[in-house]
Amino acid sequence: YLQFSSEFGVIGIILLGALVISSFVKSLRVQFTSRSRTRRGMAFAACMGILSIMIHSAVDFNLQIPANAVLFIILLAIPWLSRTQ
Repeated sequence: YLQFSSEFGVIGIILLGALVISSFVKSLRVQFTSRSRTRRGMAFAACMGILSIMIHSAVDFNLQIPANAVLFIILLAIPWLSRTQ
């Protein structure tokens, strides 16, 4: 997180934090409000994936690997897609 904030500044870390928190909250909402088991399962998977990548990023430069960064973006998008359909 320190490296990301030094590269992109305070505004960049605030934008990233807002995106991650809003996606995490959206996944929790989908878990508790959706009637579809598939949507709830996708939201749960996104919630656990976001949480695991954020924990791993606390001790390693995990998001510098392009495959991990793309996976993280996909995990952030899943709650938004499962809510709209």
